Amino acid sequence: MDVDDLIILGHAVPDQVEDWYNCVCLAGWSPTAGFVRIFPVPLDSGISRWDVISVKLKRDHRDRRAESWTIKDVKRHWENIQGLIQTTGKLEREKRLPLVQRLLVGCVEELWQNRASLGIIEPTQVEGFFLLEEIFHPQPLRVDGITVPRPARTYPTHPRIYYKCSRCLGKSRHDHQLMEWGAYEWMRKAPEDLDQFWENIRLYDPEFKHYFFVGNQSSQRTSFMVISVLSFQI
Repeated sequence: MDVDDLIILGHAVPDQVEDWYNCVCLAGWSPTAGFVRIFPVPLDSGISRWDVISVKLKRDHRDRRAESWTIKDVKRHWENIQGLIQTTGKLEREKRLPLVQRLLVGCVEELWQNRASLGIIEPTQVEGFFLLEEIFHPQPLRVDGITVPRPARTYPTHPRIYYKCSRCLGKSRHDHQLMEWGAYEWMRKAPEDLDQFWENIRLYDPEFKHYFFVGNQSSQRTSFMVISVLSFQI
């Protein structure tokens, strides 16, 4: 599938697969293809939120979710990924909030019922916190003498968010892990002041409206995560 209008809405904290050292998952929405998840993508792709990209995709044989794709010939061109992904522009600021509101669903459980693995919801009763894991997997930060970003599973704490959806189908608040790379970078840079992260993204600021770009896990389809927090000043 050739996609030339994919609007990037988020990319998760780095992960490690097979013989790639570190890579990220990009996800967004295309007017022609709908929601799209791309994995793996090199860390240094240079793509950021709201970028519009053009890319040739093929089905990921390891992931049967309808929204999941991989870049055609990605392994062969891993060191020259810029030749496979072209950034063609950036979604204008005034078009971002209308797009997000147009794509809203009432609840993450609605996504599951419709067998959708990506979507955008409007949260209420939001509370961010950091959970200390009893068991985690420490990992060296250097590979072949090069310092690399840490995968999420190598952190002793994980950012999580309690919330209800605007038209929530659940009786209690959702409890989802936040996979946004910026949260993990904050943990790395300021481990002594974790709660400041929520202030940084204005999570409780009444002058900001927040939406969650969410996705489920390939191995646990009913388990959703917050890929990114989309914030707009009101």
